[in-house]
Amino acid sequence: KLVIIGMFNVLSFLFIVGLIQYAVLVLLYPLCKRFINTRHLIFVLSASIGFFVVILLLSIYPCVYQDVFLTYSFDNFNKGTNFIEFNFSFSMDSLSLWFALLVSVIGFGTNLYTLGYFRGEADEGYFVFWLNLFILSMLSLVLAGNFFTMFVGWELIGITSFFLINFWRTRRGVVKSSFKALTFNVISDLLLLSAFICFYSAYSATNYVIFLNLLTTTALPQTNLLWFGAICLIFCAAIKSVQMIGHLWLPDSMEAPVPASSLIHSATLVSAGIYLLCRFNSLFVLIDCVSPLVTIGALTAAYGGVVASAQTDMKKL
Repeated sequence: KLVIIGMFNVLSFLFIVGLIQYAVLVLLYPLCKRFINTRHLIFVLSASIGFFVVILLLSIYPCVYQDVFLTYSFDNFNKGTNFIEFNFSFSMDSLSLWFALLVSVIGFGTNLYTLGYFRGEADEGYFVFWLNLFILSMLSLVLAGNFFTMFVGWELIGITSFFLINFWRTRRGVVKSSFKALTFNVISDLLLLSAFICFYSAYSATNYVIFLNLLTTTALPQTNLLWFGAICLIFCAAIKSVQMIGHLWLPDSMEAPVPASSLIHSATLVSAGIYLLCRFNSLFVLIDCVSPLVTIGALTAAYGGVVASAQTDMKKL
């Protein structure tokens, strides 16, 4: 098992190095776009995401079957003060690995599809920048090791999706659709922030691993706070994953280009809410708050089936 742990440490280090290199390429592109060919950049970014896929596939056995867990944490922004600790923390466990693999595989395919879909498009570089910034934001969300990093990733996927939906902003209705999606995303952001404030108030923990451990090993000090936080998480996830109540923004957002719709509205953005519920699954079980999840899911499935039977637009279907 020591050999397996050592292999996992090496793989996770390579993944973090690759992630930093990918982030630098994406973030520096707006400054260097005059000197970098966009199509060459897409090839490089696709190769980077392909590297993530290989590393994550190799990490499945030690992480899932040997129960290996690893955390990377950076220095606090306000070190030496008495305020809440705000620091970036990333972790790799079985849940984050599977969701990172989902994001990487879909992101790899979307980048390749973009090569042909946007051939000759004047704003191809603009689209590629926001597309890959979304992938980077989604990876930071699913690999987050604490509430702060998770919230930053959650905010960024909402902002980047707004710019992707608003890509063809000269078309009628596109701006309205993008702001409608942004409004719903902001509501989900506020609900997530409220949930994290409740969890911190209950256990004074900013790391979700510590929070979940305290939740299962100690007596529940603030049951009302935990209940309110859990309800906020459920509605937050319902909006992001377009469940009943929070589904109204999705049909209009199909004004986005096909690669954006395939990445955001069919595979990754809508799975962010699912990831959130999976991550805090032990909380819902502990306070017996599973029934609302089942009810919302059942209503969404029934309503979605009825509406789809009368829909003629392929993307809206």
